[in-house]
Amino acid sequence: MTRLARLSFGLLAAGFVIAAPIAAHGAAGALAAPGGTASSSEPLPPGTDPAANDFRWRLLNPNPCVRDSVVLVVAGFESTPCDSFIGAFARDPTHVVYHTEVRDSIACPLVLIRTFPIPVPLGLFPAGPQRIEIEWVIDHRMPSGRVRTETRRIPIEFVVSAECAPAGGLPFVEHVQIGPANGRTPPCVPPGDSILVVVAGHFPSTCFSLRGIELIPDMTMTPLPNSAGVRITVEDCACCDVVCLEQPVRWSASIKLPPLRSFEYKLPIELVRTSCNAPVARFAAGFPFVVAADCAPRIGCIIPSFGPRGGGPDCEARILPGQPARLTLNLRSSVALSGLQGELALGDSALLITRLAPAGPASGMMFRWAPTPHGAKFALISDQGAPIPPVAATDRPPPVLEIEVEQVARPAPPVTLLMLRGLLAADAAGQEVPWCPTLFADAFRYAAFARICTGPAGQCDVNGDGREDIRDLVLMMRCLSGTIPCADPAARFDCNQDQAFTVDDVLCCAERILGQECPGCPPGETRDARDLKVAIGPPRGRVSTPGLPVRIEGTGGIGGARLALRFPDDRYDVTGVDFEGAAASWLHVSQVSGSRVLVGLIDPAAAPGSETQAVITLNLALKPGRDPGGEVALESADFTARDGVKLATEIPALRQPLGGTPRLALSESRPNPFAAATRFAVTLDRPGMVEVGIYDLGGRRLVTIHRGELPAGTREFSWDGSLANGSRARDGVYFYRAAAGTETLARKLVLLRSP
Repeated sequence: MTRLARLSFGLLAAGFVIAAPIAAHGAAGALAAPGGTASSSEPLPPGTDPAANDFRWRLLNPNPCVRDSVVLVVAGFESTPCDSFIGAFARDPTHVVYHTEVRDSIACPLVLIRTFPIPVPLGLFPAGPQRIEIEWVIDHRMPSGRVRTETRRIPIEFVVSAECAPAGGLPFVEHVQIGPANGRTPPCVPPGDSILVVVAGHFPSTCFSLRGIELIPDMTMTPLPNSAGVRITVEDCACCDVVCLEQPVRWSASIKLPPLRSFEYKLPIELVRTSCNAPVARFAAGFPFVVAADCAPRIGCIIPSFGPRGGGPDCEARILPGQPARLTLNLRSSVALSGLQGELALGDSALLITRLAPAGPASGMMFRWAPTPHGAKFALISDQGAPIPPVAATDRPPPVLEIEVEQVARPAPPVTLLMLRGLLAADAAGQEVPWCPTLFADAFRYAAFARICTGPAGQCDVNGDGREDIRDLVLMMRCLSGTIPCADPAARFDCNQDQAFTVDDVLCCAERILGQECPGCPPGETRDARDLKVAIGPPRGRVSTPGLPVRIEGTGGIGGARLALRFPDDRYDVTGVDFEGAAASWLHVSQVSGSRVLVGLIDPAAAPGSETQAVITLNLALKPGRDPGGEVALESADFTARDGVKLATEIPALRQPLGGTPRLALSESRPNPFAAATRFAVTLDRPGMVEVGIYDLGGRRLVTIHRGELPAGTREFSWDGSLANGSRARDGVYFYRAAAGTETLARKLVLLRSP
């Protein structure tokens, strides 16, 4: 044995095989299980497998997330006179082979089975329910020297989290103290001095150890002051040559943060679990604390900003004659607000504010505004409550004011600043809520501005209509392939700012355009394409991981497409979008936003291919603890021809239910009557849980042929007349039955071996 056993004392009692005058099996011995295969017809000697129920395998990290490499740990063991461990390996990420040998003899001596962990890396898994199958191969060596092989299949199911921060804090951590223990919640620390952080807890056994604690720099890139983070590294010693005691082990560690200015902070703490000196799991949590001179409660603070960034990489908005620039004033506040006032000022008289309106949570507030020589003043007041809510630092600030700016004189400068001045906020008690302290101190107040640019939108506005939409993407592909002339494309269409025009720029523009609605595009030429068909097929695959195919028929004239799908995000997560048929060779991009999935397609070919159907499959995964249900709906579908002209289509509202009971079909068995074996088929219109069995005339189930999920389609089964205990059924009349949900189908069959 190359490694000494890392053995839990709790397993020692399960490691003995008692000598007996009858045939016995060791750790790997077992009688043939249903579904096992044998390499010879020599019968196995009678006996039992006392160690089978004590055999253990486990996931190194039982709660992995999408960034964690899943590692299965199997128990290797030192060879005994009766048993040998041959090896363990992964055929693929979901199929692990565990190979042992047992010598079937009349007696085995008393031995202590020493086990040692063997990690089998399986790689990364997508979010959602997952399943690994262990194929336990047992070679039974007979007294005659012949070998009979038995195969057992053991499933291990687990769930991969999309988020790598578990609810409820950090493993092994029970106490975090930031600053002096003054009993305040959250902890309060005076400014100007380093801040002591003490972390403590328990490890579950003596094999765990603290490898280190260190500071990690703040990488949030926000104007608010932030604290550095703390990283704790814990080794589980899976490869150590030690014996582990299963008992709690107290640990603690401390580190100092550099001095911080007065503000409310959240200390990020990351715990990294390593195994064999390699990271296998990461956990993160935040712990609030306050830096203040007197630790008195703060009134709160605000930070304004403008959005959306719809004018390209250098502008918040764009303006053309007859096409106003539309912006929103967004507000992040740490407390609820009842009032807001301020002034908007334009840097050039060629532009004019023509409309202001309350938005988002401020929509129901009393509102007044008036134009000024350089912009407009506004006031928002609530006569009841504080409708503008507080917003966490990690959440997107809501809009509170809609702004429209028009061009009233020519020429307008390329860029005009829209500045926010004199912003004043009040809480429900009428107290002023100041601007938040930031890294830029008071200078940050003058950085509250938006840039309004004139002219076409630039890198993604190929047709020069002032809008960026899917028609521009089609023309960009034509320009890239050389089928239409383009003047200086590297300068005009360099979306990713790498000084070159490549397919990456098309995808960069697709990411920007994908979330925009095309129905508001300026009027222009359209082409009739009413023969274009879109359909959503029934779910494919397993009930817990269904795939919804969206088929587009008649793709020969399509140059680009944009589809918006809605799915029940309270039940499912999106694990990916697959593209088949014509779509497989197209450029594609997808984006998930809440319960909405947006898909963009661009055909890079100058001429249509042989494929006339494109299939987009939306892959879902059922959330843990949720039942299948809901529906996937097609909200909108916009198409563009290869020359950039918009296609006029009539696509109806499409919906496809998820989950529910599948409809069954049960074929006749052939042959019937039968002597050796008979076959029959079960057909489902959608994936579902199905049970297939053989029953006698009294309705008693004799054999379970299948119990579990089946995909949509037809699955063939057979019965050779064997009963569940391995004996042969008598000649006579039986029923084979399939059940899914509340639907059950049964047919008669006759077993007749005698002439």
